[in-house]
Amino acid sequence: MHGDVLVAIVTFLLVIVTAASIYTTLIIAKNQEKLQNRLSNEEQNRHEEQRRFEQRSLIIPLWQYMANLREIDPREPATSEVLKIVNTLELIALCREAGIVDETVILRTFRDKYISLYGQVSKCVELKGYSRPITGQDLLKENPAATRLYDELMIQRNSRDIPPPL
Repeated sequence: MHGDVLVAIVTFLLVIVTAASIYTTLIIAKNQEKLQNRLSNEEQNRHEEQRRFEQRSLIIPLWQYMANLREIDPREPATSEVLKIVNTLELIALCREAGIVDETVILRTFRDKYISLYGQVSKCVELKGYSRPITGQDLLKENPAATRLYDELMIQRNSRDIPPPL
């Protein structure tokens, strides 16, 4: 009889220890999941910060391209200068579309000059050196990314100071 009581007490204690072990394991699993999520978020944040840094570091070469561009006379355009402008506008637009450079920095840095240069090219009369008549508009049509970015920049510029509706 003493033996039965002793077995019952030991069994009860083992059930309590087992329940406590299960509870502790559940708490550890939840904490492990929280820790894993936090580490994953921190890794993702570091990755995004690194990507932004890399994107922003690429702005310098684009800046140099833009800084070397000069205004053109659309009535007497120098074909080489027009091509340089169109290629640079397309490069900037493609870099933005591909996420190679930070969109915010591109838009803020190049908006006004981009719009100005695009407008000058679009007004260019026939360019010399081609076997068929080519205008600035024709060149821009061959570079759709440049045109898409120009359209977006114009929309932003035109809606910049619009007061919100009441």
